[in-house]
Amino acid sequence: MRRFLLLAAVTSLCTAASAQAPAQFPDKPIRFILGFAAGGPTGSQRAGTGRRGGKAGLGENAMLHACTLGRKIGLVTIHPIHIPYHEDQVLRYGLQQRVVAVAAVESAANDYVLAFGDPKVAKAIAAKYTKEIKALVARGVEVVIPAGGLPSLLFGAALKVSTAPAVVLDSVALATKSAELAVDLKRFNGTAPSRASTFALPWPAALEALGMGTPASKRKPK
Repeated sequence: MRRFLLLAAVTSLCTAASAQAPAQFPDKPIRFILGFAAGGPTGSQRAGTGRRGGKAGLGENAMLHACTLGRKIGLVTIHPIHIPYHEDQVLRYGLQQRVVAVAAVESAANDYVLAFGDPKVAKAIAAKYTKEIKALVARGVEVVIPAGGLPSLLFGAALKVSTAPAVVLDSVALATKSAELAVDLKRFNGTAPSRASTFALPWPAALEALGMGTPASKRKPK
């Protein structure tokens, strides 16, 4: 039920922004919500150059918000193969002094899909995370991020209680609320991504080549 409510929230957010924003803001405040993999530093930067006002990345939002909740942060990813990727992600966001550990459980994406319909599978996965999170807490980690949308959707209050006093973040909820905040701020006072360099808009000719822009013959002269 929880995953469907979050999906509905994201859908309604994007629908509302699409319906109301165009007349008010040429640079529309619609946000893309990207997963940990797609929303990594490279994907996040590319999405930030979008014409519709930016993006909200699960990993980026979770790590930055975690900095407001505790000094030492740890990630737990779904498989050891992803550890180097997340370590690079931390470096690219400049958070290497805050994200002090990246751990992993042995699992696959399909395990989480099965877990939503099978309590036994969910319990087995949760036990793996509890073990890794407790090990991080023993090392002084204060905020733990399950790296990925699937574990964030799967784990509820039981896991968070079992790993206290550490905080276990729900990156999906954070990304959803971040997107809502971005839209609200855009409407309230015009806050939007900087177009100076990193998130500069694409050249019109590049958009036209991809079939996404206005042909030169139809552009209004400046």
